[in-house]
Amino acid sequence: MLNLRDTLSFGTLGKDVSNGDNQQFMQNEKTFNEALITDRAQGIKQIETQVTDLNQAFNSLNNIIVEQQPLFNDIENNIELATNNTTGGVHNIQKASVYQRRARYKLCWLLLIFIVVIVIIIAYFSSK
Repeated sequence: MLNLRDTLSFGTLGKDVSNGDNQQFMQNEKTFNEALITDRAQGIKQIETQVTDLNQAFNSLNNIIVEQQPLFNDIENNIELATNNTTGGVHNIQKASVYQRRARYKLCWLLLIFIVVIVIIIAYFSSK
């Protein structure tokens, strides 16, 4: 790869040059432009290669996502099912709590009635 210092003589820039020097200058400028074009073509080729590599990476990522999509769907369905089951479980626990409170209330009344009946029976037999 050539650069400006290799191809052009800085002493001749901006001066009146003779015909031979002018041809040398033109040749140097042509060589410089060719080197510049080659350098830019290599840069473009490198960018093209990088874009191709990036495209392949995105295609690979897309394939991975497509392959794993059923797993993500299963996970999502399981989460929804767990949420529904948890909500149903909370509702059932609340109902059980109400039933248990009612059963305790009924048990207290039955125990009180039983004690009253026992006291009445004991009082009846003790008075005889």
